[in-house]
Formats: sequence, C-alpha cells, structure tokens
Amino acid sequence: MLDIFTGVASKKSQLRTIMSAGLTIDHQRAIISANRDCMWKKGSPADIKRGNYLTWFRPVCRGELIGLDPKLYDAVTQQQEDCGFIGWSRGLQNSVAFMMNGTHVFVTDNHGFAAAYIIAMARFGSIKSGIRLVHLDAHPDNDRSENFETPEYSAITSEQKRIDYMVSRAGISGWIVDPLVKSGIISEKWDWIAMYGESYGWKIKNFGPEQHSRPIKDLNSQVGYNEKVIVDIDLDVLLPLDERLSPGAKFAVGRLHYIPSDIRAKLDELARFAMRGVAVTIATSPCYIVQRRAMVYLRYLLKMMNAAA
Repeated sequence: MLDIFTGVASKKSQLRTIMSAGLTIDHQRAIISANRDCMWKKGSPADIKRGNYLTWFRPVCRGELIGLDPKLYDAVTQQQEDCGFIGWSRGLQNSVAFMMNGTHVFVTDNHGFAAAYIIAMARFGSIKSGIRLVHLDAHPDNDRSENFETPEYSAITSEQKRIDYMVSRAGISGWIVDPLVKSGIISEKWDWIAMYGESYGWKIKNFGPEQHSRPIKDLNSQVGYNEKVIVDIDLDVLLPLDERLSPGAKFAVGRLHYIPSDIRAKLDELARFAMRGVAVTIATSPCYIVQRRAMVYLRYLLKMMNAAA
C-alpha cells in the first residue's frame, strides 16, 4: 500500500499539493485507492476501524472553519487558488460489507461509496432494479453531481459502461442519487428522513413527480408490510442532537451506555427501522460528525440492529 501521508508536516504538504494542483478525478481515485486496501471488503463488524484514509470538507472561508468543531479535523490546509481552507478528517481503513440475519449491511465513511455498493447489489441481483430508497440524513444529498452532467458521461450509451463510470467516481463525486434514478437502479420515488424542530422529531420528504414533506411519529410506519427497500443511513442524521455536546465530549467504545439517552433512543429507532430493509448502508460521515463519537454510535447501532432482527 502506498503511504503518501507520512508525518504531520509531510501530510499537510501533500494535501496542499493535491488540492491546489486541480487533479483529475482518476488521479484522486488513485490516491484514495492507494490508502485503502480495496473499495470494500467482505467481513464483519469487527473489521470496522479507523484508518489513514483522509476525506475532506471545504469551508468557504477562514471564519467558517473557525466556527466549526475543531475536533472534526485531523489536518487543515489552504487551497491556493481561492484562499479557501480545507478541513481533512480521518476515515475508515476500509468500507466493510457483511450479512446480519439475512440483511445485507454496508458500512463506509464517505457517503459516496454507498452508491457504488447499491450499484453492485443491483448488478449481482441482490436487489431488484427500481427499488425504493429511504435516505436518513441531515442533508437530502439530492444535488446532481457535476461528474454526471458532462459530455463524457452523456456520450456513454452502454448501461454497463455507465455503471462502471459511476463506480469509478464513487467517494469522489459525492452522493449520486440522480444517475442512480436515471439508470433505473432505484425508484424515482425515494424518501429523505431527517430530524426537525426543538422536539427533534422525524420529518419525511418524498421525492418524485410530486414532492411533499410532513412530520412522522413512527419510522416503521413508513415501510409497508413485505415492502422491499434500501435503508440508507448517514450518521450525521444525529447531528441536531450531537452538536449540542461539547467539542471534546467522547465516550469509551466499550461503554455504550455513556451515549446520551436522547441519542440512544434515536439509535434504537434507527436500528429497528434498518432491519426492515433488504439492504442497509451506513456512513460515519467524517467532517460532519466527530468520528470518535460516530464510531461509538455505529457500534451501538449495529448491536441493536442485531438484537432487532
């Protein structure tokens, strides 16, 4: 494995070079691949661990960076072209796929990798094309990726080659709901669930020909009996509750009962809902939620998913 991020000084120098050089998507993909064993590995929850892979979040100015939680970042660099600052956070060593009581589970850091997994599931016949996606996240992630509005992508007529193109950009381009819908892999009717208001209740927005949003009391009521769905969870769905904690707040991984009761209650709901899916993707979301805490939330969520099955 190529280690291009060795030492703090070298790491910052390398990151500045990567971002200021305007590297191509393929070159960025090579850098990411060099710092991961593989796109994902088949394993178990025991294989989920933080690694040396770095993912980035780009604030628009120094003031925004200062206002964000400093515990999110392992390195900060300046992008020379526009004087913007880049916050980098350490992700997982690998994305990991495993079975849990008959349900396919995929755990990753950058949410873009979840799209590649969904593509693979469709390709291998584990899910049927046109399946409904239920997306639980602090953000809808429904913006169109610039990589799929290019002449290069439009010129690809083979469905198989379009899928290969999407996979090659996973983890770089961000979430790619739009091309997944256009390829027929997921239904054009998909749902976004997030928290809202001072009560931290759930709300759902239905995307499709007719879009509407409404509050909901019970997550499980959003999936019909025997309905097949993909449950797509970004742990930053907990952000409204997590951001109330002090920047340095952390919990020992082995002491899951230290998780605040309100967050634990939401994780219990998520666990029961997750096991309604034929496939579950979970992103730890570096640069949006402190990863020391995200890893504890993740382990508790997986524990309760196993208990709920």
